[in-house]
Amino acid sequence: MSILNTFDHYMAGFRARRDAARTERMISSLPLEVQKDIGWPHPHEDARARLIRDRFHNARI
Repeated sequence: MSILNTFDHYMAGFRARRDAARTERMISSLPLEVQKDIGWPHPHEDARARLIRDRFHNARI
């Protein structure tokens, strides 16, 4: 893999993490009633479980 491919892969991951964080901030800024209606955050998932899920989802094989 060339250095440009490696850099491109890194930047794609960076953009995905940035977009996910932006989405989470936007949803978290909604009124609690709206968050509850859309199921945010998932009632059976705490912050640590979300972090672990995201780490494994973004892991390279």
